Amino acid sequence: GAAVATGDPPGAPEATGGYVALGASNTCGHHVRLRRTFRFRIADHLRRRGLIAPVAERGLNHYNRCVAAMGPTYAAMCFDAIMPAGARYATVEYLPNLGGDNRTLPRVMRALRGVMHGLAGRGVRTVVVEVFPEWATADLRRNHEATVQMAASFGFPVVRVDFNKSRFVADGTHLSEEGHRHVTAEVMDRFLRYPT
Repeated sequence: GAAVATGDPPGAPEATGGYVALGASNTCGHHVRLRRTFRFRIADHLRRRGLIAPVAERGLNHYNRCVAAMGPTYAAMCFDAIMPAGARYATVEYLPNLGGDNRTLPRVMRALRGVMHGLAGRGVRTVVVEVFPEWATADLRRNHEATVQMAASFGFPVVRVDFNKSRFVADGTHLSEEGHRHVTAEVMDRFLRYPT
């Protein structure tokens, strides 16, 4: 994984905008304390590097738009209402919720495309986070490939987290603290590759 520096860089430009965390239970941090979630850590690293302005929303250092056990449909339907003006960075994480039901999958994938389209249209530097649970099915893997292709069409990098006992809690679905640290480092590596 990539190392993430935490000190404020000398002469950093004045930060504007914020970081938005869109996703499901892994973004929410199921089983992990808030300050140890990848969404909280990423926002802290971005702010310390002078890449985002401090955010004061419900005591958080970022804009939290996660909804546990959900796919991207809510975010797509309410995109303009939930996206803060001037958002500069975002993560999108829905994979464990993109498996299964072939009747609803086309609608869910259209919603995911809508979210990515909205982020790209606003010029938000976005990283898609794909978390593979222990029980990943062939359908889930196929949907991951479709998501990777979709992300590439918008120029968004993808961070893939395969199941590994140290990176997941006992349920095999949700990230552990180590998993959140890993996602933080990988996402920050991708964010820092975006042109400034």
